[in-house]
Amino acid sequence: MNSINIGMRSRGEGWYRLETVRQDGSVSQDTGWFHNLITDQGCDQRFNPPVYNTEYGVRYLNTHCAVGDGSAAPSATDSQLASRVANFPSSPASNVQGGTTTFVDGSQPYWKTVWTYTFPVGAAAGNLTEVGVGGMLNGDTEVRLFSRALIVDGVGDPTTISPASDESLRVTYELREYIDTGDAAYSFDMEGVTYSGTLRRCDIDSPPGNLDQAISRGPFENIALYVYNGSIGTAYNNPTGTQGGGVNDSSISQQAYAAPNKYRDFTCHFGLSNGNLSGGITAIKISSPVGSWQMSVSPAIPKDGTKQMDLNFRIAWDRYTP
Repeated sequence: MNSINIGMRSRGEGWYRLETVRQDGSVSQDTGWFHNLITDQGCDQRFNPPVYNTEYGVRYLNTHCAVGDGSAAPSATDSQLASRVANFPSSPASNVQGGTTTFVDGSQPYWKTVWTYTFPVGAAAGNLTEVGVGGMLNGDTEVRLFSRALIVDGVGDPTTISPASDESLRVTYELREYIDTGDAAYSFDMEGVTYSGTLRRCDIDSPPGNLDQAISRGPFENIALYVYNGSIGTAYNNPTGTQGGGVNDSSISQQAYAAPNKYRDFTCHFGLSNGNLSGGITAIKISSPVGSWQMSVSPAIPKDGTKQMDLNFRIAWDRYTP
């Protein structure tokens, strides 16, 4: 059988909060939350991050935080801070491994992943004006920025936060992944037949457990695909009906990432024994570190033990624009 091509998109933005913390645990200064710029390098890290954490064989985002006293306005082309004062963790060998993800419902639902970086007492002392998060490779002294921001006050004007020599600095970074709950129509031709359907998000109130990881597929199930003889559900549900199994790992190949594409292409291969359903395939679910999508298929794809099938799909990720 021929290949199917489907495209999916996700968008994100980030927020910082900096606090100076006395040794008794009380907070002496608090910037409140302020917006950041996700860099071009940060968008690339969504697909090809610089840090490979070998504990689980998957790639984590934002393992390190940096603060500095530079004053240059943030630019999409920034790769490191203008003038670094301190990193946390201080070396590439250690990291803040992952963030905590929750779902926020509303007219524009989103998932938020929160990382917390607590610098040792005195490590970030001085007048700080800039902050960033990202990753580090062995031998690096600068954090490879996923995002950068000047520290600002409540009305958005540049300001400073000044940890004393007997205080620690706590930086919190929140990455929001905005969820498009609208439907998209698609169609494709395969073996002389035109198939069409609806592409829709699914299971949005259950955030993916690996949202703090890159979209590129690791040795575990960062990307997976399942087929059904049934119907797609709402954006809060999964497809219904009989599931015909799924593919992941060695059955999914990924194309090399080329900056600044802001997307990565994948191919799921269904062999003779995969995806065979009585009545054919009428719904598909694709899972990834930036969420899941479901698609209805009409007419049913007649996949059985005499046919193979490849499903090509593209996941795109970019900055969120309201």
